[in-house]
Amino acid sequence: MALLFSYSPEDRTNPIGANNLAARAKFYQRALYKQVIYPAGFPRPIDTWYDKPLYGKADPVQNAIVLKNNKIVSVMSSPDVQAADFVAAAFEAFSKYMKEAKIRGILNSTTDGILSRIYPASGWVSPFRSYEQYSIKALRDNFVELYGNAKQGHVRDFPTFVVEMNKYIKQVAKTMPVTLTSYVLSPMISSRCSGLSISIGGFDTSNDQLKYQKFISNPNFEFYRCSAKKFGLLVNKNMPWVLTADLFTKNIDTLFSYVYNQALGAAEAATRVNKDNFFSEYYFPTCLYDVDMLKTLYVATYARLIELYPFYDIEVPASERCPYKTITENVWRPTHFTLTDLNFLMSLEDWLDLYIELRDTEAGGTKHSLSNIRRRALEVHAMATLTGHANPLVAAFIYVNQVYRRYLYSPDFTVMMAREMTFKP
Repeated sequence: MALLFSYSPEDRTNPIGANNLAARAKFYQRALYKQVIYPAGFPRPIDTWYDKPLYGKADPVQNAIVLKNNKIVSVMSSPDVQAADFVAAAFEAFSKYMKEAKIRGILNSTTDGILSRIYPASGWVSPFRSYEQYSIKALRDNFVELYGNAKQGHVRDFPTFVVEMNKYIKQVAKTMPVTLTSYVLSPMISSRCSGLSISIGGFDTSNDQLKYQKFISNPNFEFYRCSAKKFGLLVNKNMPWVLTADLFTKNIDTLFSYVYNQALGAAEAATRVNKDNFFSEYYFPTCLYDVDMLKTLYVATYARLIELYPFYDIEVPASERCPYKTITENVWRPTHFTLTDLNFLMSLEDWLDLYIELRDTEAGGTKHSLSNIRRRALEVHAMATLTGHANPLVAAFIYVNQVYRRYLYSPDFTVMMAREMTFKP
């Protein structure tokens, strides 16, 4: 690849990329780091900024995904840090290997010891907790701010709240993620939500000078990244303290087998989890939870509304008692509401309509006929009911997801997934 700039020898040993630089300087410094600073050659790092931003957030058929709870474990050396079971096991094996290398004198002991003492600092981030803390909180607080003090009294009780909330999130979906699916695929959530990554430190990701001085120029860095590869872990190019499972390695079955080695042995373990069934064994599509999370949003928002603004104002017209003045009265908003009330107010058709509109808006507005999607989704629901599907409503939402999932990815990402998810070296 041709270099974008002619980088000076001083630049090559003193990167100063940071978010507070002027636009032109920032572009130059980011290009410097991307093209020159990080060492070329094998093993190639994983680049979740520019090359694979949705790595671990989507499966090969473009479903946004979340890690199953029964696949999440604590890292043995640090119980507060969690990851997918095989990632935690591989990391522990790698950490042990690096400790032994230090004891044998293979590692340079006169430099920063972070690459010779490999300890987990952070791991899996719950996408549900993150979605609730950031997306739901932002949507909730903004709605309450807009409607809480409204003199018109549009939100008088829970039924009128639902009407206004429907309008509100359809509008907001034009500018920010509303569904869990869209949120997981956005830059708003860390790639660690996949459970495939463990960090050995917490550093400023925007500071290229720190990356160079603490990691890349460290005499142990080459051994660190090559050794990580032996255990199926890749160094993140833009966050060299983050190690991520290499799902594209030719030794993928060995990587999966780490979690079963003690109980089953590698050979039997490879038949338990492999490259063909990995995503179905380890992940659920986010579309299974989209509507339930929206319901959580509705209930949380109304609860917050009546907490901060328990009443609304109405204007009482002039009367015989006060013929020349309009009176403003405070009216209490009802505080009794439940999820059952919400399900009573919003039918299956209502939820489908809302979900389809949200997904269409989040996809940038497509040329699909929303009425045709709705009709087909209802047909899927009816067929699932007749055939004894455990949850016919979920079947309908899965259909809607199949319609819209490809609109949430760039063409480059689609091509990459089709090529690399064959798991060939």
